[in-house]
Amino acid sequence: MSVFRKKMPNGELSPTYYYKFYVGGKRFRGSTGETHEREAKRVEARKKAFQEDLYAQKTEKAVIENYREQLSGGKRIPLAEAWASFLKKPRQYNTSQREILNHHARWQDFLAFLSGEHAEIEVINDVTTRMAEQYVHRIRTEGRYEKSISYRRTGEGKDVEYKHRIKKVSANTANRYLLSCKMVFRALQDEAAMPQNPFGHIQPLSLKGKIAKRDVYTFEELTRIEKAARGQWFYPLFMVGVNTGLSEGDICTLQWQEISPDHSLITTDRNKTAAELRIPCMPALQKYLATLERDGEYVFPELVRRYLTSKVVELPNGGEKVTFPLRGGIGKALTKFLQGRETKKGRKGGIGIESSRVIEGRDRRASVRDAHSLRHTFIYLAGMNGLELPLVQSLVGHMTPEMTKMYMDHASDEAKREAMQRMPNFLGGGTPLPLPDGTDTELVRSVREQLHKATPAEIKAIHGLAAAMMQATDKA
Repeated sequence: MSVFRKKMPNGELSPTYYYKFYVGGKRFRGSTGETHEREAKRVEARKKAFQEDLYAQKTEKAVIENYREQLSGGKRIPLAEAWASFLKKPRQYNTSQREILNHHARWQDFLAFLSGEHAEIEVINDVTTRMAEQYVHRIRTEGRYEKSISYRRTGEGKDVEYKHRIKKVSANTANRYLLSCKMVFRALQDEAAMPQNPFGHIQPLSLKGKIAKRDVYTFEELTRIEKAARGQWFYPLFMVGVNTGLSEGDICTLQWQEISPDHSLITTDRNKTAAELRIPCMPALQKYLATLERDGEYVFPELVRRYLTSKVVELPNGGEKVTFPLRGGIGKALTKFLQGRETKKGRKGGIGIESSRVIEGRDRRASVRDAHSLRHTFIYLAGMNGLELPLVQSLVGHMTPEMTKMYMDHASDEAKREAMQRMPNFLGGGTPLPLPDGTDTELVRSVREQLHKATPAEIKAIHGLAAAMMQATDKA
């Protein structure tokens, strides 16, 4: 046994001591509530003795009764107050408001399950592992507990109500429901003096082979999009996305103050991670930005209007309404533009680009080509054209090289084959290319250092010089 103080986000140690021990192969941990080590060890000893006694009793009824008696010092948190209590707890990571709303909706579905299947449960302290297992099993086999959801879309001058029946969810979505419930109980476990998280032992489903990867746009498809999207309100998404790798939210909320006066450089912070990005604009994008009027703070007023302020969904889950921003139906508009819409007589409209795909085991089609696919396309092209991983990472704003590599997996077998054929043959009778003697390595390192110090205008000039040299080499 041992007690310890946790390291807080500010780098200091917590004032109270925590305990951690194992009984019957299970780990128990939590706050002792004591600020002195000697008293904390006494609390830990009492808790361990209690757990050992419970372990010896074997029966679930005796365990529950003993918990109620021994842990009466913990706060009994009503189910109706659990979410508000959760929001007051400090979180290790920054979570967007949209994701908080998603977690809330999933938590409300779990409360609806308890209300329908275990109406006697009124506080989170009485939720058992068996109840958690029942709920997760239902999510995985039948989908969310509340099948019928009423939506209200507010915007564009009128309200529209309709019902959508969700039958089954994907493995990824089922894992999200598990994560949301596990997260709430983990945050409230110490305050409620719960011996364990009822969802803590449940492992997420494997996603291998069950996730629909987004496809990149081909050159032919981009040409079709360029011709058909010109003049449409969503054209900037395609134009900026494929030329910068910026995400949908970053494009919609792009401001003029983030673009240099000559339109050659975009300097912005990612909405998702707050990472600072400095992206040189390619000639086509630079020319396009120069044609736009500087009317207001946002570069694309219609996009930001739809993204920030238009439609709202209200979900009456478990007797409570949860509000979601719908981002103005941007995704639905792009789907309609790319592949058209399904009618009784077949598909109507669109430019013939399949944007969704049927996935086995789920009712809804999975999106494989959308605004986010432009980000994939940009990174794929950057990787296939030899841009080094750290440089690509600095352009797209990912936090780790592993995350960026995930996007580069779109290379086709044919492209990989062509790249491999350009490599020197060292075995099998081939003629190997001479290995570098170190001079080239030093030269490359020196050039890279100079590029990092160069201004956008200097980088643009270097690009032009390199292109001219390549053309001269091709002619020779």
